[in-house]
Amino acid sequence: MTRKAVLCGINSYLSAPLKGCVNDVHNLRDLLVNSFGFPPEEIQLLVDEQVVKAEVLRQWDWLTRGARAGDLLVFHFSGHGSYVPDESGEEQDMRDEITCLQDMDFNDPSTYLSDDEWYELAQRVDPAVQLIILKDTCHSGGSARFIGVRSEDGQERVVLAHPAELQGRRSSDPPPESSISNARFLVPPQAPARAWRGEVGTTRPTQLAEVPQTSLMACMETQTAADAPIDGEFHGAFTYHFCKVLRGNDHLGSREAIEAAAQQLQGQFEQVPQHEGRELAAPIFGQAGEIDNGPDEAPSGQGPCGDLAAELHAGAEALTAQQMVYQAHMKYLDTMVTLQGVSLPERGLRASGRVLVTVHGIGNHRAGYSNDWWQALSPHVGVTFDPSDLGRGRQEVLWSDLVNRSRSLQRSLPAEEVNALRQSILDVIDDRRIHEASRSGRLDQLPVARGSSLSIDDFLVYMLDDGMRRRILDRFTRVVGPLLTAGTRIDVISHSWGTVVAYEGLRELERQHPSGRVANWFSAGSALSIAPVQGRLRPENRPANGRRGPYPALVDAWVNLDAKGDPVGGPLGGRFPVTREYLELDPTTCARQFWGGYEIGCAHGSYFQVTNLKVNRDIFAGHMLGTAREPGARQSDTSGASGP
Repeated sequence: MTRKAVLCGINSYLSAPLKGCVNDVHNLRDLLVNSFGFPPEEIQLLVDEQVVKAEVLRQWDWLTRGARAGDLLVFHFSGHGSYVPDESGEEQDMRDEITCLQDMDFNDPSTYLSDDEWYELAQRVDPAVQLIILKDTCHSGGSARFIGVRSEDGQERVVLAHPAELQGRRSSDPPPESSISNARFLVPPQAPARAWRGEVGTTRPTQLAEVPQTSLMACMETQTAADAPIDGEFHGAFTYHFCKVLRGNDHLGSREAIEAAAQQLQGQFEQVPQHEGRELAAPIFGQAGEIDNGPDEAPSGQGPCGDLAAELHAGAEALTAQQMVYQAHMKYLDTMVTLQGVSLPERGLRASGRVLVTVHGIGNHRAGYSNDWWQALSPHVGVTFDPSDLGRGRQEVLWSDLVNRSRSLQRSLPAEEVNALRQSILDVIDDRRIHEASRSGRLDQLPVARGSSLSIDDFLVYMLDDGMRRRILDRFTRVVGPLLTAGTRIDVISHSWGTVVAYEGLRELERQHPSGRVANWFSAGSALSIAPVQGRLRPENRPANGRRGPYPALVDAWVNLDAKGDPVGGPLGGRFPVTREYLELDPTTCARQFWGGYEIGCAHGSYFQVTNLKVNRDIFAGHMLGTAREPGARQSDTSGASGP
């Protein structure tokens, strides 16, 4: 595997010079060489006067020429961004966002690279190549903390100051250099101040998010990237903290690295780094010591894509196929993260109306998994979730990629603890199958295979690895949290082991006291019914001391469903204060096996069959529309436990 990098940084702009960009270049080079084993001769540095268009394009050609599947390429730029008028009419905000080169002149396109040009360059790279583009720059301005300062030559410079520095400051008084950060943004000529102070909306072009590469951006489109004094020197705040995070955690994937950098920046700088395009498995820049196998050698199974053998064993597809299914939803999740820092109604979240949220169980799920669930439900709910397209009236929580691709269970947890928990859960499942077979009088014909073919290792990771639990719950809260904060009324359908994620996620969100409500939470085939699973919930969520687990305060009605032959699901009323339960439901489309029971996989997935009118019309839609009939339901006694 070949690993190469081109790193660009510009301090010496002809106007509005910066101070930390060259430091960024050397910081990232040190990280790639010393932490990830990049060959020094495969890293090209361009600084200051070297960063002109002809040279950048020449080095891009060097970086990408001859790249093949599995190669890892890194392009990094630290410097100014800005925008020019959109000549094509393609941009909603009538501006083309640009990367400003050292000889920047707004009247000369040869001195900058537009995002259209970046898109064309990225498109030429084989999708099987792992291309990472890091930009420590901003494009559209957008900070209330911007201050315009004119230098002696009349050029307007944009700086950032903390609120304390703004108090009592006259417009003619420049803030002290030691207390400000430079904004990596050049003010376009004749641009009104309101256009770059963030008082008008901006829209980052989505083209780079549409290519199968990985783009890591320093900030949201409504923020600016800081060129800041840190530890006695100037650095790009994003590049500095991104490198700092990876030096201490070189096992992180691309999304985990961005999230960790965002946590470092929080409270210090007004910027939230962004992840666009393909998500790279850990480690983001590959293992130190990996080398090029050459064209005639078999590729290594270990690389920046992770352990390919483990992925194939788990039934996962190759990364080049994953990019197509993760891309849209991962971009959506990134957007959900940023919404917590801006005005929600401006971003299309509805403060009125209803939104349906789905949470899947274990297995290798992909973005759009809930489309089949919706096909079964939609004929019965009318326009309740209109518009019902995915990402608007319907939202998904997607978390299986975390456990399927990290395989952290096998690497980091004590084998004895893993095996003991696995056995205790499978014992419960086997006992339920034995009970079902005994009712049919065919216990002697029951297959002897433990737990059938059910693989639960994916969820053992959640229960035993606190870091993984945190990451999975983050996926839930990033989707549901902004909706509830916006005052939206939602319905949640969770399945299988996803009901555990939904329960702990809803309990966590109630501490934020959002104005929205969960009208109905449906737990179908819930693994919460399994005692060893209950014992591994967070302490504040566990049923204990003869009392039931706490009721999620944001939920108006908690409705539990269990089908015959589904040994994962079961009654919850004895351990949780559910509102209603529908038990022993007919597993629609499932035929009885020779031993008298139902095949686990069929029964466990029967809730979402189009022909299952009992579930989709009478229960799901019935409760959503307020027409649910009482026969077949069991209302729980909530005395002695918190509940609605």
